[in-house]
Amino acid sequence: MRLLLCIAVLLLTACAGSVPNEKGLREEAVRAAQQSTRTAAQALTQVEADIGSSKQDGLLFYAPRHMKLAIDALETARKTQRDNSAELAQLEIILTAETALKRARDVQKQVLQILQPSLKFHAELVQIHSDQSLPTEFMSALNDLKDLIDDIEGGKLDSARKEQADHLQQLRQLEINTHLHQQLQRAREALNDADKLDSDENAPQSLLQAQQAIAAAEQTIKQTPRHFDAMNKAGFHAWQEAQHTLSLCQEMQQLRTQLKLDKVDGADFEKLLLAQEALLRDSYAATPLPTPRYLSPTAQHQQLTQTIKSLRDNQAISYQAPAHIDLRYPANAVVIENALPAHYSDWLGDSQINALMNSAVATPIIANAPATVQAVTAPEPKAQELTPPPPVNAEDELQKAIDDETRKHENQK
Repeated sequence: MRLLLCIAVLLLTACAGSVPNEKGLREEAVRAAQQSTRTAAQALTQVEADIGSSKQDGLLFYAPRHMKLAIDALETARKTQRDNSAELAQLEIILTAETALKRARDVQKQVLQILQPSLKFHAELVQIHSDQSLPTEFMSALNDLKDLIDDIEGGKLDSARKEQADHLQQLRQLEINTHLHQQLQRAREALNDADKLDSDENAPQSLLQAQQAIAAAEQTIKQTPRHFDAMNKAGFHAWQEAQHTLSLCQEMQQLRTQLKLDKVDGADFEKLLLAQEALLRDSYAATPLPTPRYLSPTAQHQQLTQTIKSLRDNQAISYQAPAHIDLRYPANAVVIENALPAHYSDWLGDSQINALMNSAVATPIIANAPATVQAVTAPEPKAQELTPPPPVNAEDELQKAIDDETRKHENQK
């Protein structure tokens, strides 16, 4: 819907050009007026109704120049009627509008036939929120689509067909860029923050792993831009590694200040912290929780301590996912690796979102644990399957937006 409103606005503001062979169109209207058996009043009533139905059918989108000619002719016809101009003169103007509407219908058919792949692709880009993630690139693509429609309305059909191939390639790249932005923006921001803490000197090993994870995610997205599950996993892994680097640098900075360890080599310091983290990872393996690698070793230790206390006190354990992740989208709040980004919320119904929200607030792992706690593992959660956007009917979707835009246009008069 957002896409279609943008297109309608673009075309409504860019329809000042003349229609092809306007002279021939007006001559055809004159001939029709001379042969018509209708009165000017009858023809005017019919054209007013035809313009209304044409707006509802989206001709302001498909043939803006022809629609402008028809609307202007209608206004002129009303004026000649008020001025009591000659009947034939009134009829010629009215039938100019009628002839323009007939040609607009022909243009509409051509646009739907020739540009169907582009219209469908644009609608799919809106469904993955390209217009919000990369607004400049998205508006550039919209302007190019407007040019293709303008070519068709101007009679340059072969040109539109040839240029559409380049346009589709532009849309494919925009799709990839959108996923790169959505999946890797947080990871890159985390590495930028880590760079301010001299991550290349203080956490070279972790930095390298994060950079490799980001590169791998980029490769996955470029190769499979519609494999949402693979992109989600690669994007989350990249963020986790980048956040791990940042957390490690922050921890190191705090320890240097508290313990006055300014002279300790950064790489050696990192090895000590990673060794501590490895011990924590082994300890986490005995609990129901996944290792929170994105946290600093101190924060990991604190969470592990709380888990052990809960087990000791026979309390149910609830896993609190990191604030960076939207909890609406994991199928089970225990396994953060299954978290899905919020960009695809439109593909889940309200009932599904509510169910996920309820399960994600606090998912009990152990209830009524025995006094002697043995090794306990969380039940395997069922992953929420993320499906691609539903098929797009470009004509139906365009119609919805055009109806709204037409009403808005009328209200402004």
